[in-house]
Amino acid sequence: MGQVPKDITLLHKLVSLDLSWSAFDFEIGPHVFNNMFQNFTVLEELILQFVVISSELPEYLNLSSSLKVLDLRNTAVHGMLPRNIFDRRSLEKVDLSINGFTGQVPWEISLLPNLVTLDLSMNDNLQIKPDIFVGFLQNSTLLSEVSLADVNIGSVLPTHLDTFSLKSLDLSNTRLQGRLPDNIFSLQYLEELFLSGNNNLTGPLPKVNMSTSIRLKWLDMSNTNLSGEIPDSIGHLESLSHLIFSDCNLMGSLPKTPFKLTNLISLDLSNNMLSGSLPSWLFTLPSLESIYLVGNMFTGAIPLELFSLQSLQELKLARNQLEGRIDVLDQRPVLQTFRQLTNLTYLDLSYNNFSGDWELDTLLSSLTNLVALDLSYSGLSVMTNDATRYVNPDFNTLILPSCNIKVFPESLRAMKNLIFLNLSNNDIHGSIPDWAGEIGGNMLLTWDISNNFITGLPQVHWPTLHNLHIQSNQIQGPFPPSICNMTQLRYCDMSKNNFSGVIPECFGSIISSLFMLDLGNNRFQGTIPHVYDDCVELEGFILNGNQLEGEVPTSLSKCQQLRILDVGNNHLNGTFPTWLGDLPNLQALVLKSNNFHGSIVTTSMVEFPFPGLRVLDLSHNMFVGPLPQNYFQNFNAMKNVVKKSNKLEYLKMGRVYYSIVLASKGGMRDFAQIVDPQKSQLEDDGDEDNGFTWKAVVLGYGSGTLLGLVIGCIMLSTGRPKWFNSNADAAIHMILNKKNMRRHIYIAQRR
Repeated sequence: MGQVPKDITLLHKLVSLDLSWSAFDFEIGPHVFNNMFQNFTVLEELILQFVVISSELPEYLNLSSSLKVLDLRNTAVHGMLPRNIFDRRSLEKVDLSINGFTGQVPWEISLLPNLVTLDLSMNDNLQIKPDIFVGFLQNSTLLSEVSLADVNIGSVLPTHLDTFSLKSLDLSNTRLQGRLPDNIFSLQYLEELFLSGNNNLTGPLPKVNMSTSIRLKWLDMSNTNLSGEIPDSIGHLESLSHLIFSDCNLMGSLPKTPFKLTNLISLDLSNNMLSGSLPSWLFTLPSLESIYLVGNMFTGAIPLELFSLQSLQELKLARNQLEGRIDVLDQRPVLQTFRQLTNLTYLDLSYNNFSGDWELDTLLSSLTNLVALDLSYSGLSVMTNDATRYVNPDFNTLILPSCNIKVFPESLRAMKNLIFLNLSNNDIHGSIPDWAGEIGGNMLLTWDISNNFITGLPQVHWPTLHNLHIQSNQIQGPFPPSICNMTQLRYCDMSKNNFSGVIPECFGSIISSLFMLDLGNNRFQGTIPHVYDDCVELEGFILNGNQLEGEVPTSLSKCQQLRILDVGNNHLNGTFPTWLGDLPNLQALVLKSNNFHGSIVTTSMVEFPFPGLRVLDLSHNMFVGPLPQNYFQNFNAMKNVVKKSNKLEYLKMGRVYYSIVLASKGGMRDFAQIVDPQKSQLEDDGDEDNGFTWKAVVLGYGSGTLLGLVIGCIMLSTGRPKWFNSNADAAIHMILNKKNMRRHIYIAQRR
């Protein structure tokens, strides 16, 4: 990358300077950059898009009195905006987007009579006061394009907009509040409107003025708090090409009156509360290429008109209640099959109530443009004739959980660029064929064959793999050594199989890349491998239900992000690993059913050990003596409750929920999700009348002498939090009384 020579500042008579798109060729030093503004006295255009500057602007700019265009887009300029940057009434275009500007936008921005284009977007710490924002919209009569995306405005929009010349307005993620202006969809010249990501925008969608022609082409209201139904008048926006109302609170059925949106290319109504049947007119819009209706409550069958919509490229109907029989091999005179939609690139019918038999090889050879297919939990059954037919070379995503698949599909062999493969929860038996290592080449990121009846794996070499899920099968043999070469692995779940032998030491070398490792419920022997590198990402380390021996390796102290450590039901020994109390994020510690012994002492190097702990299981070991009193005093995470929340968050390792098995009333009970009260607002638990959203809190003890302790927030039942005690001896009861337990805490279970 070359430096712009400092002599450039000697060109006093320069009228226009354009170095845009020179990111790989030019860099302007701070001194040269500042001198430009001092010396270019007659400059009319300064365009430096993507030139590397990495400097702050001077506090005061000596701008040319004739400057019309100032374009510093994506130049790594940062700091406060100069006080006089908008002093030049000659300015027509200002683009300062994708930089690091902070502080307030100067009020002079509302005094630019000739301004046509303004882009301050993607300056996350930039703010504009509400009165300046409103004044800017009202006073800049020539404005055509405005983008303030990601700028903090926090204003209530005017009830009526008078910006008649505006063609493009982007106010995404600006913290706008209140209701939409009543004429927001009826501005005569507006072609693009982006208001997405403003969660405090409320109220119903305004109606469209049907007495005038509207030019609106792009309309994005996604991720707002709008409500109500979609008005029929939206159908009057005949120029509309992209309509995006995803992640709002819209409800009701789609309008029965056909929309005249003959130019509509993309429709996204995902993640709302829309219901009723899909209207047939939706699939007769001649230009429609993408339909996203994911996450609603639509019912009934897919209209037959869909199968004639040749323009359709992407169809996503996941997570609805759609039904009806759809077969791939339809023999009727008028075909009702997706094989007709030869331009399809993405098809997602997952989580519905369809029926029908789909022959995978026939489908893939018919839809030669398809790159992604998701039929998971759709009700459809997928068959394969074990024939390798033509598959689009760009095919990259195949998601077929719970599709009644009986054999590992041979058509996968032709998928050389596969990125995501999920065949979980099917009926696949036997060993995976040796050629499976060819799938995806060096592109594969996710391999999920969990919850089948697979007995053997081939040697595979996927250096890019991020997610490996082979749990809940019948796989035998030693730990697959090829996994040690998967240095990009993030999630590895091999639990609930029949693996045996030792966990190789080489596995300790890839811990540094993992978020979650679950080898639980196998037959592994030997010791737990040491961690060689800093495991800065590891959140879950689960080895329960094996035959492991030795001590918990102290090298795990490097895993400062560790949230869950479960080594229960093994043959581990040694004394209580007090150094675990130094881990600041540890929330679940399970050491039950091992050979740990001795007193539980507090030799932690930190003042308050186990600051985040909410599940502790030491039961069925050989610990002796009293529990350290300061542990109870410092279990602050167990004293907090979630209050006034409408949604429970659960303890996760990355994207994976943590589950646990506890002894309850003499039996074993599996809890698939553990509440994580650090997420919705935390408060000390108070009176019952304050209203709790925790479902339960559990305390468990062994009978007779103290064998262990279980403390945690577990989803046991509805109702208010309760403390459960399994035959605690009198000494423990006295300790609990000394902890000033609130009056709403009850001893609810005794054995």
